Amino acid sequence: MDRKSRVNVEVAIAGGVFVVSLVVYLLTLTPSLSYNSIDGNELATVPSQLGLLHQTGYPVYTWVGKVFSLLPFGDVAYRANLLSAVSAAGTVALISSLVVLLGRGSARIEGLTTVPRDVALYGSAVFAALLLAFSVTFWSQAVIAELYAPNTFLLGLALILLLLWARHEESMGGRDATDAKSVRLFGGFALVYGLSMGTHLSNLAFAPGFIFYILLTNRFFLLQPRLLAAGLVGFGLGLLQFVWLPLKAGDSTDAVSSVRPDDLSGVYDYTLGAFPQFRWAYPLSDMPERIYFYASFVIANFYLPGVLLAIAGAWAMLWRHPKAFFLLMGAYLPHVVFFMEYNVVDLEVFFLPSHLIVAVVAGYGLWTALELGLVQAQRLPSPFPVRSPLSVNGEGVRGWGLPAIAALLILALPVYSVVDRWDENDESRNTGINDFYELAFERLPEGAILSGGSGVTSYDLFYYPIVEDLRPDIIIPTLPGRDDRDGTGTASGPAYAVTSGFLGRTPSFAGADRALWQVPVLASPTVSFDPRGGRRLTLYRGQTEAPQLLVTNPSPLVRIDEPVGGLTLLGYDIDAHEVEAGGSVHLRLYWTGAFNNLYSVSTQIGDAPYFENHDFGFGNLNRYLTTVRPVAPGDALVEEYDLVVLSSLDAGEHRFRIRTVSATAGASEWLDIGTIMVRD
Repeated sequence: MDRKSRVNVEVAIAGGVFVVSLVVYLLTLTPSLSYNSIDGNELATVPSQLGLLHQTGYPVYTWVGKVFSLLPFGDVAYRANLLSAVSAAGTVALISSLVVLLGRGSARIEGLTTVPRDVALYGSAVFAALLLAFSVTFWSQAVIAELYAPNTFLLGLALILLLLWARHEESMGGRDATDAKSVRLFGGFALVYGLSMGTHLSNLAFAPGFIFYILLTNRFFLLQPRLLAAGLVGFGLGLLQFVWLPLKAGDSTDAVSSVRPDDLSGVYDYTLGAFPQFRWAYPLSDMPERIYFYASFVIANFYLPGVLLAIAGAWAMLWRHPKAFFLLMGAYLPHVVFFMEYNVVDLEVFFLPSHLIVAVVAGYGLWTALELGLVQAQRLPSPFPVRSPLSVNGEGVRGWGLPAIAALLILALPVYSVVDRWDENDESRNTGINDFYELAFERLPEGAILSGGSGVTSYDLFYYPIVEDLRPDIIIPTLPGRDDRDGTGTASGPAYAVTSGFLGRTPSFAGADRALWQVPVLASPTVSFDPRGGRRLTLYRGQTEAPQLLVTNPSPLVRIDEPVGGLTLLGYDIDAHEVEAGGSVHLRLYWTGAFNNLYSVSTQIGDAPYFENHDFGFGNLNRYLTTVRPVAPGDALVEEYDLVVLSSLDAGEHRFRIRTVSATAGASEWLDIGTIMVRD
């Protein structure tokens, strides 16, 4: 196979894994906003306005996000999710190219002809690419608006350019390597690496590996001004993106940062000085536990066979391609050590750049194992009497049938990963946020004061007035760049509040009487990692009179009389058993039992993995029992509100079920209590 044919095959392989992974990502892509990331809804909002994102600013992400926001399909949030999907698929394609590049530059194993060697290398490249593509964390970031997929794409591209530069340097045979191609490749690498700081500044941890590899490849690098200048200029041009920060300081879309990057000190605090409270958070005595946590993340993503292949690949690379070993390990180890000492709730996503290296090394390990297996197989008598017709340029492939079968079995790991993790990463029906706010903004009276949270977790609310310009008459006191419209600092319209995302359970009616009762109006199914924790999405109305929380001798329209955890569900009233997808049903739940704040209630319509969750009595229980009246014999507690029916539900009949969650006993079993017909 000549060089042109090989290049065509390698491009086809990269394109193939790009298409395969992108198709899977599109099938599982989040349709709009979600709560699967702390920052995701801000990342779906601010770039479309060319605003200022939270620390560390992420200019490159902002600009690319703006480009994607101009696409002519889906809403802006969907397009932000699409940016992640395309970037992740691009990363997958780069992984396959990285494995091929590393294989081409490695010491040959004697006794193996070209065709089997190429087949083993290409198969290993596909394996490594798809192993990362369908690893649980990487896939989860490919279907939501987040920084991590674009970041791994830029890092993968930087690695490709650096390896191409090194290959060109080695092809020069020790001669002065400052020709135009070398300068272009090295300058391109430096530029891409500098630009990657605009997707995550932690990429600086890759610098030790990069620098060591550069000096291993060209020990006279520092004495070659053209190369040195290309690197400094390229990296400097990439860093110029941070001029964006002082230009956008105080931007009206910034609801997050207390630091203003309007001078050099402010820019430093906004970038390199950001988040000091998270860094180096654990003493050395905790390192065994931290290593265990990291190892558990790696095994969860690549399964044990993938991890063993990566370990074998690292040893093989040290033997066959030591320069590449020091490049990848020099980048990998500082990155992993830094984040093992990082203290954040979503720690697993910060390891994605190191997961990229693990996938590459695993592919390299598979390739070495296949080569060794093929060499041994070619020394054995053929089990088939007829020579295989598959040959290239007269080179037969006799003797490698069994290793090829083994390769197919190993390549089954990515396929198994897709099947195993599809449900966990399928966000295609996650429409709860969009369904909720469409209904909520329709129902809010003119001039209502809508209170929500502030900061990065509140962009589920801010997205609609900022991006969609929805209901400009609604006053949202915490909305960036807006105030209460009357300049008095007090709210004068009907008081409403939203609890959403990572916010607490108690709504706050900004500027209103704090003695207002919180009456639930609308609640939506959302993702919830902790049934009693965040990710609740509820609209409350503030009113001075107490709701009727207790009723005597109730007569629900649908009688249940079934225990649900420590409570008993007497029954419920529902205004319709047939509803359009994306609509709502009006619901009254009747409960008896030991009423206290130790319970939350969850409801679910259909089999989508999303459910509505609220505190028992919607936070009014204690106040009602102490200020209105205590529980009397024959009383039932009534919860009355509208429940959103997800627009992503298929037309047809869906089960309606309920459960309770106790702080002491955990979640009860789901109880099927009826069906609801969903119409298109």
